[in-house]
Amino acid sequence: MAKRQASAIAGSRYRLGAALASGGQGDVWEVADGHNPKAKLVLKAVRAAAGGDAAAMLAHEFERLAALDHPALPRVRDLGVLASDLGALPAGTVYFTADAIDGVPLLEAVAATARAERPRLLWSVATDVASALAHVHAAGLCHCDVTPANVLVSGAGERARAVLIDLGLSAARGVVGAARGTLAYMAPEALAGVVDPRGDLWGLGATLHHAAAGSAPFAAADRGQLVRAILRGGAPRLDDGVAPGLADLVARLLARDPAARPPSALAVFDELVQAAAALPKPGRARPRPAVRPPLVAPTTLGAERAIEALVHALASRSAQAPFVVRGPAGAGAADVVAHAIRRHQLEAAARGEAPVTVVRGDLDEVAAVLCPAGASTRERSGAALAAAVTRAALAARDTATVLDVSGDARAAALLAALAGEAADAGLLVVVAEGEVPPAPANARTITLGPVPVQVLGTLTAEMLGRAAPPVWLESLARASRGLPALAAAIVGALATRGEDAFELDPERDADGVSLDELRLRQLAARGPDARTAAEALAAWDGAASFAALSDTILAVAPSGGAIAAARGLRALQELGLARRTDDGDEGPTLVMSASLCDAVLVGVAAERRIAWHAAGAVVGRRRALPAVRWAHHLAALPADAAAVAPLCDAAEELLARGQPARARRLAEAAARVPGPAGTDAALLGARAAIVAGEYPAAVALARRAVADRDEPAARLVLARAHQRAGDSDAASDVLAALAAARPTDADVIGAFARLLVARGRYGEAVAATAAVAAAADTGALPRSAGGALCAEAEGIARLYQDDAAGADACFAEALTIATELGDRALVGRARALRGMVAQHRGELAAASAWYRDAATESRAGGDVHAAAIALLNHGTTLAERGRHGEALPVLATATGALAALGHVSELAAAEIDRGLSLLAVGQVDAASHAARTAAQHADDERTPHLAVFARLLAGDVARRRGEPAAAAESYEEARALAVRHALADERHALRALAVLE
Repeated sequence: MAKRQASAIAGSRYRLGAALASGGQGDVWEVADGHNPKAKLVLKAVRAAAGGDAAAMLAHEFERLAALDHPALPRVRDLGVLASDLGALPAGTVYFTADAIDGVPLLEAVAATARAERPRLLWSVATDVASALAHVHAAGLCHCDVTPANVLVSGAGERARAVLIDLGLSAARGVVGAARGTLAYMAPEALAGVVDPRGDLWGLGATLHHAAAGSAPFAAADRGQLVRAILRGGAPRLDDGVAPGLADLVARLLARDPAARPPSALAVFDELVQAAAALPKPGRARPRPAVRPPLVAPTTLGAERAIEALVHALASRSAQAPFVVRGPAGAGAADVVAHAIRRHQLEAAARGEAPVTVVRGDLDEVAAVLCPAGASTRERSGAALAAAVTRAALAARDTATVLDVSGDARAAALLAALAGEAADAGLLVVVAEGEVPPAPANARTITLGPVPVQVLGTLTAEMLGRAAPPVWLESLARASRGLPALAAAIVGALATRGEDAFELDPERDADGVSLDELRLRQLAARGPDARTAAEALAAWDGAASFAALSDTILAVAPSGGAIAAARGLRALQELGLARRTDDGDEGPTLVMSASLCDAVLVGVAAERRIAWHAAGAVVGRRRALPAVRWAHHLAALPADAAAVAPLCDAAEELLARGQPARARRLAEAAARVPGPAGTDAALLGARAAIVAGEYPAAVALARRAVADRDEPAARLVLARAHQRAGDSDAASDVLAALAAARPTDADVIGAFARLLVARGRYGEAVAATAAVAAAADTGALPRSAGGALCAEAEGIARLYQDDAAGADACFAEALTIATELGDRALVGRARALRGMVAQHRGELAAASAWYRDAATESRAGGDVHAAAIALLNHGTTLAERGRHGEALPVLATATGALAALGHVSELAAAEIDRGLSLLAVGQVDAASHAARTAAQHADDERTPHLAVFARLLAGDVARRRGEPAAAAESYEEARALAVRHALADERHALRALAVLE
C-alpha cells in the first residue's frame, strides 16, 4: 500500500505517508521531502468527487498562503498535480504541500489542559490568532472562517503557540458576494456576504467564547433560527473567573455593530499584551505586527448626517439626485461612505433582504465595470468618459456606484457631467476630497470637516495601542488640521521610524507635508526593497499582478533576488501603500493610487524609467499581457531620444486596443524629439487623434509631419484630419493634388473617392475609382487595403445613384479583399456596408445580422469607432422591426461606446434611436432625457439632419405627454431647419457616410 501511494507522485520529490484528515474541502496526508528528509510536511488535495470548484478553492488557498509569511500561519511549499491514482484521488488532482503543524484543534487542546492553566492557554491562542489576522489584513485579505477547528495549538504551558489554518475561503477585504464561512462563527454582516476585517474579529470572539464556555455563543435548532439569533445579537457574557482579562474583550468582539468592535486585529493584539498583567505567567511576549492606519472612524464633522442620508438612499435602491461627499484632503470621505455601505448591508441582512449591489473605484475602475464597450484609461480626456460613467451609474438598476475622484484631474469634468442629471434606477455617490470645483446644484452635497482632538486621541490609541499624551495630541491636531486620514498617515509615518512615536514632534516632522509625502517617508523607512517594489508598481501604472511585478523587479534590480522582491511587495501592503485585489487577468493584483505612483517616480532618473519600461514590456510579452500601461511617466520627461521607441511602441499598441486618446498623448511626447523619429511619432499621433475625435490636434500633428517629410502617407493623414475637422475644402485641395499625381494609387484614390461621395459628387467618385479597378484587373496593382476602400467608396456612390445591385457588388468585392488580407477592421466595415444595402432594400433581418457581425469584426480589428456605428445600426434595424426590447440594450451599448470616444454627432444619432425605442416601450421620461442629450450633441449647421431628428423626437415625447403646444413648437423647428438646409430623409445613406468618414 505504501509503495502504491508513494508512486502516485512518481518522479517528484515527495512521498506520501499516513492520512491525517478528510473533509469537504480536501484530504490531508503526511508527506516526506526527498530533498530535505528532516522537514515535516503535509499534502492537501481534493477528492475527484469534489469537482473543479473544490480544486480551484485549493489552488486559491495555496495562492493566499504563498503571499503571507507569519509564524502563526501555515507556510506553503509548492503546488502540483498527482501523476497517478491515489485511492479516491485520481491522476490530475491538484495538491499543495506545506510545513506540518505539530498541534491539535483548539477544543481538544482546551480539554487536555488543566482548568487553572486554561486562561493562559486562551491568552496565547488569542494573541497568536490576532497577530496572524493583523498580517492577513495587512495583505488586503480577510480569512472569513475563523473557527475553533481552524486553530491548531502546539506545546503547553509557557510554550503554547497557535496557528490559524485554512485560508480556502479567504477573500479581498471590501468584497460583497456570497456568504462564506462556518455559520455558528459568522458575523451578522458576513451573513450578507460582506468581507471585512471586523468580521474576522467576530470569528475570533466566537472561537474564544467556545473555547472558554464549552459552546458557541449562539445556538439554535436549525440554520434559520441560528441566523436570526446572530442577527439579533446579544451573546452571553463569559464569566470573568473562567477567562480573566478576556471576558470584556470577547464581549466587544461579538458586538452586533462592527463599529462597536475593536478597530483592528492590531488593536486586539495590543490589548491582549496589556491584559497579560492579569494572568499568571502569561507566556513569552509576541513581536508586535507592523503598524497600519486603521479604518478611520466615522466621526468626521458632518459624517453622521452623510451616513444617515446614504443609508436611506441605499435602502430605497436609488435617489432623486446623485450624492457628492466632499471635504479637504484627509477628511476621510471615502471611509464615511464605506461605513454607510456597511451599515446598510448589516441592516438589510437583519431584515432578511439582499443588500444593494455596490460598484466602487476610481473613474477608470468604474468605467471598466459599467461601460465595458468604451475602454478607458487614466489618460483619457475627462468629459466624454465622465459623461458615459455618470449616465451608466444613474441607469444601473439596484446598484450603488461609489466613484472616488479625489486627486483626479478629471474631477471637474465628472462634477460638470452631473449637472441636470437625476437618478434613473441607480444611486451614484461621488467622493471628492481636496481642491475640486463645487458640485452642481442638482447634486446632494455633504461637506465633511475636521474632528475634535479627542477623536484623534482615540485614533492614535487604536494605532499605537496606548493613549497619547495631551500635549502630543495637540501637536498632532495642529499638524493634521484635525483631518483624521491625514492624522493617521502622520502617526503611521512616525511609528515606522523605529522610535517611540510620542518622543517625536508631529508638527516638526509633518507640518505642511502632503499625504503622499508622508507615505514616501514610510516607504523610505522600510529600506531599498520597498522603494524598488514601489517603483515597479508605479511603472505598471499602479496595477499589476504579483507575478508580473516580481519578474519586472528581477529584471531591473536582480541583486536582491526573488526574496527581496517578495519582501518589498509585502512591505507595500503592510504600510497600507498598496492594496491587494483578486480581479486581475493574471491572478492576485497589487494596486497603488495614481497620485502616489506619480510621487514615487518624481525622483527616478530618466535612464531608470526607461529600464523599467523595457523590463515591463518584456515581461508583458512573455506573459501574453497587454503592453505596460505606464508610458505616460516617460512622456513627462524632457525630450529624450531613448524614450521615443518605447513611447511609440506603447502608442501603437494602445491605438490597436481602442485607446486612441492616450495613444495620441504618448505620440505627442515622442514627437518633441527632433529628427525622423519625431516625425514618425507626429504622424502616429495624428492617426490616433483622428480616431479619438480630437481633430484640431490631428491637423496640427499631420502638418508637422508634412513639413518635416512631404510624403503621400503624411498628406493622406492630413487630408483625413481636415475632413474629420469639417474643413472639406482643405481636404479636397490635398487629395485632388495627390490624385492627379498618383491616379492609380489605391490608398490615395480611396481617400479621394470617399471625400467626393461625402460632397455628393457621386459620378466623379465612380470615375476616380475606375482607374484603380482597371489596374487591379490587369494585375498591375496588388490587392490592398486601399483597393478595399476604393470599392467601398464606389459602392456608396452607386447606392446614392439608386444602383443597389451595383453597390452590393462593390461591397462584396471589398469584403473579399479584406478577408484575403486578414484585416478584421476592413472586414467589419465591408459587412456594415452590406448591411446598409440590405436595410435599403427593406431586408431588415438580414441587415441586423450583417451589422451584428460587423460590430464583432470591427471590435476584434481594433476599430472601436466602426464597431460602435455597426452596433448603432444593428439596434436601429431591430427597432424598425418592432423589436424594441432587444434594440434598447444594443443601442445603450452603442451610446456608451460613442460617449467614451467623444464622437459627438454620432452620439446624437445613437440617442435619437435609443429615444425612439424608449418611447415605443412607454418609457417617456427616459426618452425625454435621450432627446435632450441628442439635442446637446447635434449641431444645426454641421449636422442639421441630426438636429432635425432630435427636434422630431422631442415633439413625439411632448405629444405622448399630452403637451400639444410644446409638440407643435418642436415639429415647427424641425420643419424650418429641414427647409433651410434642403434636407431629405437620407438617413441610411448618412449612416454609411458616418462609417466611411
